[in-house]
Amino acid sequence: MRVTQRSLQLSYLINMQKTQEKVGFYQKQITTQSKINKPSDSPIGSARVMRLSNQVESLSVYSKNIDSGLPLIGRTISAMETMQSEIEKLRSDFTLMNNPLENENLDIYAQNVDRAIAALLDSANSEFDGQYLFGGTDFSQKPFGYNSTNTAVEVKASDISGIHKIKISDTISQKINIQGNELFSAITQQNGNLDSGSAVGSVQLGSTTVLDADGNEYTLNFNYTKTAANDYTFDYSVVDSSSVTITNGSNQISFDPATGKLSTIDGANPSLIGITVPANKLDLRIDLSNMTEAASATNLTYLQNQKADIFNTLISIKEQLNNGIKPNSNQIAVVENFHSHLLNKMSEAGSIQNRLENTQLMLQNSDIQTRELLSKEKDVDMAAALVSLQNEQYNLELSYKISSMILPKSLLDYL
Repeated sequence: MRVTQRSLQLSYLINMQKTQEKVGFYQKQITTQSKINKPSDSPIGSARVMRLSNQVESLSVYSKNIDSGLPLIGRTISAMETMQSEIEKLRSDFTLMNNPLENENLDIYAQNVDRAIAALLDSANSEFDGQYLFGGTDFSQKPFGYNSTNTAVEVKASDISGIHKIKISDTISQKINIQGNELFSAITQQNGNLDSGSAVGSVQLGSTTVLDADGNEYTLNFNYTKTAANDYTFDYSVVDSSSVTITNGSNQISFDPATGKLSTIDGANPSLIGITVPANKLDLRIDLSNMTEAASATNLTYLQNQKADIFNTLISIKEQLNNGIKPNSNQIAVVENFHSHLLNKMSEAGSIQNRLENTQLMLQNSDIQTRELLSKEKDVDMAAALVSLQNEQYNLELSYKISSMILPKSLLDYL
């Protein structure tokens, strides 16, 4: 087959153009330090780079979330450690009070209790980064404070039951706070189930014992009256030792027919039912959130995190000591119970802290591995790219020299 001069010229021009493109390709890779500068460079690689880049970004967000959550839970633990120290001092004082020789020093013990109340209140109102640690989701004011007559501590914030959560993975949101109501409020939790097959008008009864700040015992009665399918009237009453009802209330509750879980209380999402009787120094909460309705016999149980709130119990103890009266066994039991409850919450906070730290370490390892994969997919081997560029530049220069031999003279030679 005859090779014409024209064929040689065209072949040369095509090859030279390819060489120029390769030179430009390697120059761009070296300049950007990236093997993929547009999707057409590697469609499969581009998709993988986008996926890995998104993963790196997500890991960074989760790591930043943990960076913000760890100091908050750490400060929460420190605040509870301060409370623990104060309660342990009081426990020691209560033991010393049993000595008859200490009867003349009850006013000194009253001062110790007063200092403990102040320390507990300061810790309960601790804040970090503009957030009250035990204030739930209300950051507008201190969660706890004295009433107008300075005779009792009460909740000042609108809601101390709010939960703070941070996202630590695609599917996991981690709680990072201890709610004020969980730690300080006396909560009676109703557990178990109501029989969904019971007739309309049927009544289920239950009761448990609660305490006021003075250590007096009361009976907390519960009545569930079925009014319709999945609907009940919940009545409660607090009765003293003389069978006198000091307060009562009523709520309408409904259960989800599909899941059997409690769906509403008085038409709203389930929340704690508060019972406060200042005249009797009684302050407690009822939690129905774990109640269910099921096709089985009614079974009701009760769980109390503590029988009375710690602040007003200590105020009562202080007042009694100032009057020469030692705390009674129920009041001491409330303090002991709060100490145990506090240790449990410290353990819970410690578990949260450990999980965040472990997750952060896992995220850091995942970030390193993902960045390595991204680098292999995207980053340029500079040494190899420079060698390739030099080779292509040499080929291009050689092409220019050969051009003088295979291309005819033209006006280009005279420009």
